[in-house]
Amino acid sequence: LPKLVLDRNVSIGIYYQQKYDFTRALDIRFKSSRGRSDGVVETLYKRLRFEQDGSLNAVTPAIAFEVTKRLSLGMAVNLWRSTWLGANGWEQQIERSEFALRLEDTEYSQYVSKSRYEDFRGENVTIGALWNPLDKWSFGLRYDSAFTGEADFTSESRRFLYRFFPEGIERPAEVSGMAPLKEKRNIRFPATYAFGVAHRVNDRYTVSLDVTTTDWNDFWFKDRSGNRFSLVNAKNLDAIWYAPSFDRTYTIRLGSEYVFVPRQPAEKLGHILSARGGLFFDQEPASGEPDNFWGVALGFGLLTK
Repeated sequence: LPKLVLDRNVSIGIYYQQKYDFTRALDIRFKSSRGRSDGVVETLYKRLRFEQDGSLNAVTPAIAFEVTKRLSLGMAVNLWRSTWLGANGWEQQIERSEFALRLEDTEYSQYVSKSRYEDFRGENVTIGALWNPLDKWSFGLRYDSAFTGEADFTSESRRFLYRFFPEGIERPAEVSGMAPLKEKRNIRFPATYAFGVAHRVNDRYTVSLDVTTTDWNDFWFKDRSGNRFSLVNAKNLDAIWYAPSFDRTYTIRLGSEYVFVPRQPAEKLGHILSARGGLFFDQEPASGEPDNFWGVALGFGLLTK
């Protein structure tokens, strides 16, 4: 909703955003061998399956205003809440299985763990600035504040162990499971910084470049005992000797837009078409070096009265 206040442009709005998408799937299989103290060699067939699904969303009221004709500032408050548009939370399942082949028997073990974060809630702010020092150049800055939210956490796990002998299958040698765990957890999200520049080559064509960076060492949850664990690799961040450390990640986007304005425009334009395209390089946090992704984007726009 644009307004004019004291001869300055002011814009207010409210938005619904999906900030994080936690959908992931992983299936790894590998073979190895090991020797026992009695000289017998075991052949191991292992499998790890990981599935995760969910998202975090925010309702965001925002305001932006002109300080001068060439400088604008804006601020938004992100209200992280579950709404009828989507639940704020995610769930994951981890399954580890192993076959151990030996001369006298075969052993199969399986571990299954399920956990769920529900009704995540919290607040943080986004602050931005847009500066137009020259008619064809624009520079932008954005800061998303770090914040700590709260979620309802539940988990359960079970372990099975079977042994197969030549004369038949033995009953499960071991069936164990942890009692379901339920607790409220504090979840910390890191701050994000971004810088961008855009150049309007002419009235029809604009190119832009922006860089975003985040420190994922500040991405963790705290359990009821007060221990902090990384949400990147689940390691204990309070451990003195082996606390993990992650490289800062960067996202770089190069984009362009072409607006199809007629060479001889009519007195009134009923609509304007535009085409947009770009390249991006995106990093995700990981143990060791970040995981790198590249991509291409293409889109079209229509502005009507």
